[in-house]
Amino acid sequence: MAYSSPLDLTARGYGINSGAVNAELYKHSVNVNHTPVKVASIRVSGPDATTAKGAAIALNDVLQVFDVPAGAFVLGVTAKVVTAEGGTSTVDIGWGDDIDGFFDGLDANSTGTSFSWDESPASLATTAGVGHFFSAADTIDVKLMTGTLATAVIDLSVTYIETLPYAV
Repeated sequence: MAYSSPLDLTARGYGINSGAVNAELYKHSVNVNHTPVKVASIRVSGPDATTAKGAAIALNDVLQVFDVPAGAFVLGVTAKVVTAEGGTSTVDIGWGDDIDGFFDGLDANSTGTSFSWDESPASLATTAGVGHFFSAADTIDVKLMTGTLATAVIDLSVTYIETLPYAV
């Protein structure tokens, strides 16, 4: 015989990962949906961006690299500089209202990986250190702040949850 403790949710009508609850045990309106964490990977390539634009990427050019759906909560952004620029190059990564919301002055001339989810007090004061909720659709943008973006290649990963309720 299986042991049933007060915390044994399976015995109380809650199936683990089942997406449903037993209506007899929970009388008020209930709708349980699984909202998986999603990860989108984007490659920002200086050479490809230059080809697409038809000219060199210039200071203050903004590349819209990812469409964020309305109701998304972006947990964080990872930036991996795969190919260094070869000279001075910094970019900001954010969104329309806060162009450096995820990264302020990311060094595109130094290979390595950086994470936006830094919950230190200094980070929380200037960036979306613990995520950002998008009430309306927007884009994640990369803006060239110094130098050039002719040879750099940056891989971005956007980790987010869609929070808008499903239709019942």
